[in-house]
Amino acid sequence: MFAWHGKIRNYTEFCSKPVKQEILDSNTDDSPLSMDLTSEDEGLSLRVEYNVGKYSDQFIGTLAKTYEEILRQLMTKTFIREIDPCATGTDFDEFKQTAFPVKLCPVHKLFEEQAVLNPDKLAFVAGSERLTYRELNKISNRLANSLIAKKISPDDVVGLVLPRTSAVPICEYGVWKAGGAFLPMTDEYPDDRIDVCLCDAGCKFCITTNDVLKNRRELFSDDKPYKVMIFVFRNLSPKKKLQRLKFATRQS
Repeated sequence: MFAWHGKIRNYTEFCSKPVKQEILDSNTDDSPLSMDLTSEDEGLSLRVEYNVGKYSDQFIGTLAKTYEEILRQLMTKTFIREIDPCATGTDFDEFKQTAFPVKLCPVHKLFEEQAVLNPDKLAFVAGSERLTYRELNKISNRLANSLIAKKISPDDVVGLVLPRTSAVPICEYGVWKAGGAFLPMTDEYPDDRIDVCLCDAGCKFCITTNDVLKNRRELFSDDKPYKVMIFVFRNLSPKKKLQRLKFATRQS
């Protein structure tokens, strides 16, 4: 927290009546770091209060010294871009220590952990469609097994030409679980753009829906270098039971 107090005046009376000044307890501030700047006759005074459990004396000293240097340059420089906080040789190594422990884990593995911890919580919402973590994980596993059975190799690219429905996250996680990489495209793209992307990425498979296939026969003609997989998935019933899930392969 930063506060500018201006010049503190010692009032002895207010509206012709004597007043008594009291110093308020400053230890009630819950902020881990606060800086109070006041104006005095000989210049500016900076008061820094900080949580010793979070900040070291060296860090606060560096912060105060750098702030003082910036204020000095503000009085002499014309443009802010001319200010150099390192002009006094301040060591910024401690400021640069921003490393934070992060678990190195594939996204689909992190998702599977959530499916175990929160199986019945909503993972996906789109219009009237609802999928819990358990449902999304179960369905994407089926797609992954289907791709593995079709000999998908690690780092193989799978094109996704799908409408904006639950099919998108299901297929994305399914491809990841199988070890591949997905190339997502909306079915609203022109045929030429989809074809160039699929061929340029060297896609081994392209997953789409029956409706898209019927309306884009020329796009998915027999002379394409990739196999077309048809994704069929009906919405879940109110009892949240899977009604049908099918992955049919169309050799192109």
